[in-house]
Amino acid sequence: GLVGLYLLWLVVGYLRVSQVGIAERRSGAEAVPLLRSADGEPSARGVPYCAFDGIQYPAGARFCTSCERDLTLDCVNCKTTLAAGEAACFRCGTPTGA
Repeated sequence: GLVGLYLLWLVVGYLRVSQVGIAERRSGAEAVPLLRSADGEPSARGVPYCAFDGIQYPAGARFCTSCERDLTLDCVNCKTTLAAGEAACFRCGTPTGA
């Protein structure tokens, strides 16, 4: 029962850490508050961001360091919202640089 759930939680936590690595890598660019346009939409296109926390991340980031949710980015060509790990836009085919 509870022991099984606890063991599952430990395994999932271990796998999460093994995917991202324990040592934090510094890329020179830090996370900054997300800039929004007058209508409330994210204004930075092609840049990973967390819509929940309103934080913009440097290129190559995959998840939010605050809430651990997957990051999204908006296509620079057609403004479609994509997962930050997508290699290309599913709508227009523009490469994302991920």
